[in-house]
Amino acid sequence: MNRLSQSNPGRTGSRRRRGFFLIEMLVIMGLLTVAGLLAARLYYTTGQALQRAEQRQTAQAQFDQALARLRADVWQAASVGLKDPHTLLIHEAQNQTITWSSSASLQRRTDGAHRQVDQWTQLGTTLELDVRGPQVIVIDHSADPPGRIVLLGQTMLLTGSNR
Repeated sequence: MNRLSQSNPGRTGSRRRRGFFLIEMLVIMGLLTVAGLLAARLYYTTGQALQRAEQRQTAQAQFDQALARLRADVWQAASVGLKDPHTLLIHEAQNQTITWSSSASLQRRTDGAHRQVDQWTQLGTTLELDVRGPQVIVIDHSADPPGRIVLLGQTMLLTGSNR
């Protein structure tokens, strides 16, 4: 007996534990399940955030492209007018009329010798248009406070009028 207690000093008549009990295994499996569910939720949420960021980036790029085109049209306009708060009529010196309309998308339509329709569909906002003298004001009501962009017409500035 002396030899037995020297070879295994921690054992003094009690049974030695060999492995895990069933309860311990169930607790570990439960913790791993919760960790797995949290990781899956994090992965899903991250994917959604990336998708929304990509959509916002596409909308911003389309808005910038459309605004650059509108700015060029207004700059060269002989006169501008409003059909309604969402429709702008631009009259050029070559007797060509360009119609810009804003609803769920922004659309540019030209009449005259070269008929053309351009459309920007993923802007994420509806714009309101206003004309004050040689200025065209683009109002974005989706921002807080509403964003205002002022565009000037070169020809209208030089002649001092908006027919």
